[in-house]
Amino acid sequence: MATIDPPAVPETEPLVKGDFEYLVRRDLQQASLFSPDQLAIPQHDVIVPQRLRDFKKPVAALHSVPLQGSQSLNSRKLFDALILHAQIDVRSRGPGLVERLRSPTEPVMPIFEARIADLCQMGGMSNSNPVRVMNDLRELLDMRLSWNIVGEDAKVDFEMEGHFLTQIGRGMNRKAGSVRYSIEPSVLLLVLDPSSWATLSLEVLTGLKSSSAYALYSNCWRYARTDRQVTAALPLVTWIELLLGQSRFVKSDAEGRKYVDGYGQFKQRVLLEAMERVNSVAALSHTIELVELKKGRRVERLQFRFRRKVQQRMQYPVTWPDEVLQPLAGFGYTEDDMAALGEAHSVSAVQEALLRFSAARQRLLSKSMKMTNPRRYFEGILQNVSRGEQEATEEAEQLEVQIREDEAKAKDAQRAQRNLQRFQDHRDARFKAALFALPEARRREVLQAFEASAAFPGAKPLLRSGWDSASRGALVLLCSWLEKAHPEIHLELLPEPQDRTLEGWLNWRVEQVD
Repeated sequence: MATIDPPAVPETEPLVKGDFEYLVRRDLQQASLFSPDQLAIPQHDVIVPQRLRDFKKPVAALHSVPLQGSQSLNSRKLFDALILHAQIDVRSRGPGLVERLRSPTEPVMPIFEARIADLCQMGGMSNSNPVRVMNDLRELLDMRLSWNIVGEDAKVDFEMEGHFLTQIGRGMNRKAGSVRYSIEPSVLLLVLDPSSWATLSLEVLTGLKSSSAYALYSNCWRYARTDRQVTAALPLVTWIELLLGQSRFVKSDAEGRKYVDGYGQFKQRVLLEAMERVNSVAALSHTIELVELKKGRRVERLQFRFRRKVQQRMQYPVTWPDEVLQPLAGFGYTEDDMAALGEAHSVSAVQEALLRFSAARQRLLSKSMKMTNPRRYFEGILQNVSRGEQEATEEAEQLEVQIREDEAKAKDAQRAQRNLQRFQDHRDARFKAALFALPEARRREVLQAFEASAAFPGAKPLLRSGWDSASRGALVLLCSWLEKAHPEIHLELLPEPQDRTLEGWLNWRVEQVD
């Protein structure tokens, strides 16, 4: 395996042979953590953050557990700082390096160089003592971890084992205060994978003073902007290991299967305290609530649900300058919208997006093109900025075309939904009229058949005063049941195509217009 040294220093500062002392060089033949069918690395350029106040970290790296002992708070922060520094460094070397990292025949292993003070700033570490940092680096170098990727089905298996670092070097002489390090190649590909990053705010991480609270935030917050706003339902063993590493709360039976011993103590002494620390961070616009999923009386899985703070808003968007807040208000952003935006993006990224928005609008005007939806246009540019994409002259036209296509699709979807609702209202009215037009004996026969079916309990609460024309919900369920269980009766009550299917109703509407 080839290695790549850091970018060359200026000729006025020649690299002295004794500038770095390599403390450990680990065997570089560690097997890949994941086989190709388990992990697909995207074939496009690596993405890095816009500034140090926000960075992104991959889900795979977030879900790593020491095989022995636990990981200290400083060790976790240094772990994050090394990932951030490597992302920025690889970005500065150009896209060719990423392709060489993926090479199946001769992969390379970059060697990174960083100032200890910079790593401490990146990780939100208050103590920049070089001796302390080198001890933490030694801990990370020796630490063997269980790694995993959480799939869409929320299944987690801690099966792959591997190191994070392969070597570290301590700066000597004029390089005192600096370190050199290399990340195990298969792990490096994971931390460069843009498809699985979760945004973490250094302003938040700096305020978390315990290792378990730091781990809880890191593993939860990527779910805050999902539609359901709830984390994956991970096994109880998994959450305990993510927060504590190896601990007395997780044991193994004779066959090596892990089980939890003392969940109540873990909950009271670790989990609730970590949640309290996370929920007290003023920079977060949400709190997290514990959801215990049980099998019988035993807790088997945990989830965390996000709740937006009602009285306490995120504070750092309030400190944004007026030249940022006023345009956002012009786009229609409410205070809650701005709070969510501030949690997702740094002010520098928003400022850059506003500048690019203004320039793009001028380019469109010069071509006599009008912005269809300025807010969505701005958000598209902001996403490009956050992904590290450079401004392009065709950005304006591409975004405008995409927005128009999206809005056309949205209008089509809204139109289809309106037509569906109108058809359902039409069908329900025809069914009700046909049912109550039946002779009483025939109608009673149909209703008794439904009441004897397994579907009736769902309709029973809707029959407040028995079967009458006001029982719309129950009549809808009856119509649906007849269509499946007794299609001949359904056809008897609704003989016309426009009363049975949306397509038939649409064709009927066209004929009515003609």
